[in-house]
Amino acid sequence: MDLEESMQEIVRAAMEVEATIEALYDRAPRLCTGEDNKKLVKVAVGRHGDLEELSINFEWERSYRPNEIGGAILEAVEVAYTNQLSAISKSSKRWSEPAVTQEEVDAYLKNQADLVTSSAFFDPSVSPMDAAEEFIAMAEGLRNNNFEFGAEVKRPRQPVVVEKLSGNWISDIYIDNSWARGRSATGISSAVLKAAKEAKCERRRPGIETLESMLGLLNRLQKEGVHSE
Repeated sequence: MDLEESMQEIVRAAMEVEATIEALYDRAPRLCTGEDNKKLVKVAVGRHGDLEELSINFEWERSYRPNEIGGAILEAVEVAYTNQLSAISKSSKRWSEPAVTQEEVDAYLKNQADLVTSSAFFDPSVSPMDAAEEFIAMAEGLRNNNFEFGAEVKRPRQPVVVEKLSGNWISDIYIDNSWARGRSATGISSAVLKAAKEAKCERRRPGIETLESMLGLLNRLQKEGVHSE
């Protein structure tokens, strides 16, 4: 099989993974709820894992220390995700395995061509030797300007930080202890919802990552005219 055809098959497989994920999301209720084991925090998550609703009992400080409320919210979110997966598995909607046609693959490749071509990594093609020389020159320039490699970047600590593992799925919630102390339940809820909406995921879904990698490699192979025998 031609190497280009092999790469297109990998792209097709990645597209089918994404289509399957979307089809599974469609089987979930619009909202799934969850709460912590003390029944003081209640949340609702959407089909794609986004946090849409959050309520905290106004007497939360009787059961939680300020530094524990973030963990309680995360616990409720994880319960909601578990309930969502259970609802998907029990859905009565008819299931059919998503399939991606060659026409859809071609259309996707065409739509992504400009984005991939504009990528500095794949266009223009750079030899390993040229890339090494450019890196050495850049490193020398940084050293001449007294740049310290590996220096920790100081970032202002936010009172509420929501981390996302992939897509909109929340992996961690940090709430500053001193900020939360004495704060109203409504104020904490609003801050967490805002942070969740603005948070960017730590990594994209595997299907998207595979698609982007394959498209970039396919673009380079096309330019260099590399084919298997």
